[in-house]
Amino acid sequence: METLKEFLDVALEFHGHKCPAMAHGLRAGLAAMKTLGVQRAKDKELVVESETGEGHAAGCFLDGVMVATGATYGKGNVKKLFYNKMAFTLIDAGSGRP
Repeated sequence: METLKEFLDVALEFHGHKCPAMAHGLRAGLAAMKTLGVQRAKDKELVVESETGEGHAAGCFLDGVMVATGATYGKGNVKKLFYNKMAFTLIDAGSGRP
């Protein structure tokens, strides 16, 4: 995936419906990767520490972050902290740099 449209199409397919919180998570994830200077994870190159809670929109936001960053629950590189915020920390696993 290279363009925002490609990321959005994959995110919509992954998430299952149009949702503003998912789109916000997608944009936030892409911005975090740009700021950190990293590429989308193929395996465990990135770690996401999610500060979201259990609400519907929190899950939608996190779906967008996972599509953008490539970090997923299945790979074990997403940690949910349950702070009930729409926020996350992206960490480069190789350097430990957030």
